[in-house]
Amino acid sequence: MGIGNPVTGYIDQSINSDLGDKPTAISKMTIVVEKKGDTGSPRFIKDNKGFQVMFNPASLAHTMAAKWVNGTVPPPSLNAKFALNQFQHWLLDTLTFDLLFDTTEPVTGDDSVSADKLPEDVRKYTSRVINLVRMDVDLHRPPLCQLTWGEGYPNGKVLFVGHASKITQTLSYFSSNGKPLRATLRCEFTQWIPPTPDGSTEAHSADVNKVYVVNPGDTLASIARETLHDDALWRPIAVANHITDPLDLRPGRVLMIPTVDR
Repeated sequence: MGIGNPVTGYIDQSINSDLGDKPTAISKMTIVVEKKGDTGSPRFIKDNKGFQVMFNPASLAHTMAAKWVNGTVPPPSLNAKFALNQFQHWLLDTLTFDLLFDTTEPVTGDDSVSADKLPEDVRKYTSRVINLVRMDVDLHRPPLCQLTWGEGYPNGKVLFVGHASKITQTLSYFSSNGKPLRATLRCEFTQWIPPTPDGSTEAHSADVNKVYVVNPGDTLASIARETLHDDALWRPIAVANHITDPLDLRPGRVLMIPTVDR
């Protein structure tokens, strides 16, 4: 029995010995897909429940990076501590994980596979995830996605908000007539940064050093404590995000966390 995961720390997963390390999840990852007409930040409506994956990923890789460039070489008279790398901007976060799909035994949940339908072409179930990198005819681009784990949207723990930037499908088990029955999707999602009211983005601004996705039960004070280590610094967060009502924090909203001079 494996308990926990590196993001939420409260998901229980059991291992099916017949299929190696395939986890049978009690609480599954939910992918909420942006729909035309959604409003807010990010653009997901409350009635948009999304869909659950067939099996929880065994691990999640959250990559955060900053770009530095080589500066001008200082003259020998300058102390080396003034050399040479110069910060340029920070890069968008990425979340990478593998999803397993298998139609050789019954599965419960959104991607239900009943015993009387076995075995089915696994691509019937992987297509919903693969379509996240395809053009949406209503949005005229691939949709934004919100990944949650736990109770589902909007009450689950928000893992990530962004778009599917790369999905690789590997088919690994086939029927006697060549029909694929098992597949692994390597998924990469790239962070979405909401625009400011003037239409610009603060993602590369020198006075913003991080973003935070609001979870159920969060307050500005608790967010300030977690990100700036001081409850009293909630006001700069409110100002940076144009929040006029501190009690109006919808789960899933992406907040810019400014750098604060103490």
